[in-house]
Amino acid sequence: MMKDEHTFILTHMIFIQDSQTQYITHPAIGEKAKGLFMLKQFDLDTPRWVVLPADFMAEAFKNLSSLSNTRDLLRAIDDYVFPASVEAELALFFSHDAHLAVRPSAWLEHGHEDAFVGQFDSFLAVPRAHVLQKIKAIWRSIFSEKVLSYRAAHRLGPSLGIAVIIQEVVEAQSSGIAFGLHPTRGSRKEKFVSAVFGIGGIVSADLEADTYSVTEGGIDRQIVRKREKLTVQKDGTITTDEVLRIHQHDQAVADEHLLTLSKALDNLREENQQFYQLEFAIRDEKLYILQAQPIWRLDKLPDTSGEYTIWDNVAYAEHFAGVTTPLAFSCIKTYTEADQKIRASFFGASKATLKRYKGIFSSAVGLINGRLYSNLRAHQTLEAMLPSSRVDVHFLPSKRRTAHDFGTAEIYPGSANEAWWNLVLLMGKMVSRYRSLSREGDEFRKYVEKVIRRYQNLDWQMKNPHELMQLYLQLERTLLTKWDIPFQVDFFFQVHFGWLQKQIMPFSIHSNPVVATDLLLDAKALATHYPLQRRIEIAQKIHASAFLKTLFETEGTKQIWHFIQHDNREETVGLRHTIEDYLAHTNTHNMVSKHSHFYVDHDSPDDLIATLKYYLHRHISDLDHARHVEAQVQAAAEEKANHHFRRSPIKRWWYNKTLRKTREMLRMKEDFQYDYIHVLGIVKQVFSVIGKRFSEEGILEFESDIFFLSKEEIFAFIEGSSITTDLNGLVAVRKEEYERFQSMPAPASPIATFGIPYKSNDFFAAAKEFVQHDKLCGVVSCQGKVQGTVRIWKGDEDFVMAEGEVIVAKSAHWRIEKELSGAGALLLEKGSVWSPLSVLARQLNVPSVVEIDGLLSYLKDGDLVDVDAISGEIKKIEK
Repeated sequence: MMKDEHTFILTHMIFIQDSQTQYITHPAIGEKAKGLFMLKQFDLDTPRWVVLPADFMAEAFKNLSSLSNTRDLLRAIDDYVFPASVEAELALFFSHDAHLAVRPSAWLEHGHEDAFVGQFDSFLAVPRAHVLQKIKAIWRSIFSEKVLSYRAAHRLGPSLGIAVIIQEVVEAQSSGIAFGLHPTRGSRKEKFVSAVFGIGGIVSADLEADTYSVTEGGIDRQIVRKREKLTVQKDGTITTDEVLRIHQHDQAVADEHLLTLSKALDNLREENQQFYQLEFAIRDEKLYILQAQPIWRLDKLPDTSGEYTIWDNVAYAEHFAGVTTPLAFSCIKTYTEADQKIRASFFGASKATLKRYKGIFSSAVGLINGRLYSNLRAHQTLEAMLPSSRVDVHFLPSKRRTAHDFGTAEIYPGSANEAWWNLVLLMGKMVSRYRSLSREGDEFRKYVEKVIRRYQNLDWQMKNPHELMQLYLQLERTLLTKWDIPFQVDFFFQVHFGWLQKQIMPFSIHSNPVVATDLLLDAKALATHYPLQRRIEIAQKIHASAFLKTLFETEGTKQIWHFIQHDNREETVGLRHTIEDYLAHTNTHNMVSKHSHFYVDHDSPDDLIATLKYYLHRHISDLDHARHVEAQVQAAAEEKANHHFRRSPIKRWWYNKTLRKTREMLRMKEDFQYDYIHVLGIVKQVFSVIGKRFSEEGILEFESDIFFLSKEEIFAFIEGSSITTDLNGLVAVRKEEYERFQSMPAPASPIATFGIPYKSNDFFAAAKEFVQHDKLCGVVSCQGKVQGTVRIWKGDEDFVMAEGEVIVAKSAHWRIEKELSGAGALLLEKGSVWSPLSVLARQLNVPSVVEIDGLLSYLKDGDLVDVDAISGEIKKIEK
C-alpha cells in the first residue's frame, strides 16, 4: 500500500485504517489515533475509524512560497480542494454511515500535553458530505490566537499539521467517560465512571449523569433520575428527547461493562505506565470504546486518598521568616523532636506511649520550599497521647482542639477512668514542679552559662572535624536532656498570664482598655534586649566623638569599617574593640536569622555599621523615651487595677501575687530564650569551624557551603558512612534549588497536602479561606492613631516605603528597624510588645499593634487603613 512505512503516498490509500496497527508509533497519526490502536491490542470493540495523517495537511501549502504568514496559511486552507480520491476513500470506508465524528488527533509535545486540550475544533455528528469541510475547520484551529500565543510564550516551534480521525457515530442507548483515577479526589486506587442516556461522545453538564466508583472493594453506584437524553436526527442535528418515566432510574451502565472498563484502564496503565480516560458508548448491550487518551499532568492532581495533613508556619514565623538552610533544618528538627517529647512527658504521656509513637516526634516539623512548617497532623497525634485528650473525648466528644480533625481522638491507650486518675497525679506533679521552678531555673541558667563559657574558651583552631563533631554531640546530649526547665517556665508563664488577663477583664473598657501586657511593659530588664541596648550604647559613643560622628555621616559602610580596622587613633581603636566585643558576645543573637537567610551575614561588622549609621541619622542615641512610655503605661494600668481592687482585699492579694509571679516568669522566659540563642550560636560556631576545615582540605569550595548540608550528612562524612563522597556536587545541587526557593514567593499558611507532600500539592493555596471581617484587633504596643497606605514587608532586601506608609509584616524582623522612623504605623501578625522592634517603635513614637490574627489575609499592598493603636483596632477604608 505504501513505498515506505514512514511516508504516505497520495497515489495509493490516503487514510490509515483501524486495522493498520503497524503505524501505532508514527507521530503523524497523533495521540488519539495511537490510543485507538492500543485498544485493538486488548480486544476492545471500537467503532470503525480512519485517520488522515498530519503529513497530508502539507498539500494545502504546497503552492506557498513562505509558511511564516498565518493569514496566508488560513487562506490556503480555505482555497484547498481535496482530491477526488479522498472523497472516494471515505465513501468506501463508511458506505452505510449517514453521520461521522470528525476529531483532531494532535501529537503533543512533552511537558505541554494538556496545554492544547479543547483548543482544536471537534465535531460529533457530521453528514459524510460535510466531512472534508470539518477537516479544514480542524486544520484552521491550529492557527487560533490562543494556540499561537501559547506556542510563542513557551518557545514551541510552529505546527503545520494535525492528524484528523473520522469515526463511525454510535447511536447509543447510553454513553460516558471512564477515568483511570478519580478526577477530583485524585485517588489512584479508584476508577470513576460518569454516564448518561443517549449518544456516544456526549456527557453534557445539562443532563443528569450516573456516577460509579470502582475499587477493589466493589462498585459504588450513584444512580440519579435521568429525565432526558441526546439523540442524532437524520439531518445531523442533536436533539434532547424525554426518557420514559419507567426507565428514568435505570442504571446507565451495566456492572459487566463497568468491570470491562475497569479492566481496560488497568491494562492501559500496565502497558504504558500512565493513567487513561476512555470515552465509551453502549448500543444493543454492546460496549464500544470511542477514544482513549492519557491523563496528563498528574502533578497538578493530588491524591486525596493519601494521608491528609495541614502545615502551618505560625510557630516559626517570627524567627524563621525566610528560607532555612539544610543544616539549620536538621538541627531544628532534632531540637523540635526533643521539645515535643518533653512536652508530651510533662503533660502525662506514659513512657510506653512515647515509645509506641516515637516516629511521630520526628515528623512534627517539615520543610516546604525551604520554609519551616509545623505538621498539624503530627501535633494533633501528640495531643491525643495525653490523658486530658482522653477525658475530652469521653465527656466532650464535640470538642476540637483544632479546626481540622485527623482522626486521632482514640490514640490514648487507657480508659477514661485511667485518664482521670493520671490527671489527678499530674496535678500533684505540677504543684511540685511549680514550687521548685525558681530554684531549678537558677540552677539551669548557671549550668548553661558554664557550658557557654567552656565552649567560648575553646581553642577552635586546634580542633579537627572529628573532635568538633564530638563537641557538638556532647552539647546536644547534655542540653536536650535538661531542656524541660525552659519549657516549664513557658507553660507556667502562660498560666499566670491567662489568670492576669481574667482578673483585669472586668475593668478594661473598650474606650480606654487595660490589657495584661500593659502591666508587664518594663522591658528593660529582659535579657533579649541586651543586643539592642548595646547597639544604642555604641551609637552614643560615636555621637559623643565629633571625629567618629563625621566619619559615620560622610563615608559608606565598607569604607567606615576598613578605616576603623586600620586607624590607630585612640578613639578609633576603642570603637574597634567595642564593636569586636559586641560581635563576639551578641553574634549569636542573630544566629537564627543567619540560618534563615543564608545569603545575608546579619552579624557581620558591615551590617552593624549600617545599623549604627541609621541610628545616628535618626538621632537614636538612647531608649529614654521608650522607657518613659513604658513606665507611664504600666503605672496607669497599675493605678486602675489598684482602684478596682481597693475594696476587695482577697482579690487584691491574688491579683498582686499573680502579677508578681507573671513578671518573674516573663523574666525567666526571656532569659532562657536568650540562653537558647547563645546555645544556637555555639552550634553555629562548631559547624562554621567544620566548614573551615572542610574548605582547607578541599572537601568544600567555601566554608559557608557547610550550611547546605545536614548535620547527619556532615557527621556521616566524618565517620566514613557517607552515601556520597562528592560533597561539592551535593552542595551545588542544593545551592541551585535554594536559589530557586529564594526567588519564589513564600508558600501559603496553612497548607493542605495529600499523600506525599512534595508531589501534586499546591503550596500556594491556603488550606482554608480567610473569613473576611470589617476590622481586625490586636495588642497595642505603642499608642496612637493614624491613617495610611499599607506597605507589606515580605522579607526582601529591596523593600521601599514612602514616608507615612503603614508597615505590615508577618513578624518582627531586624531589617524593619531601618524603616521605622519614616513609618506611619507598624502592624505585626505575630510578635510581642517586649520585642526589641516594639521597643524601638516606642522610642520613635510609631503607633504599633502586634498579634493581629489574619492580618496578611485582610490587607494587601496599597490598601488605605485606619490604625487605632489605643483600642487595637485596624479597619480598611474604602478609597
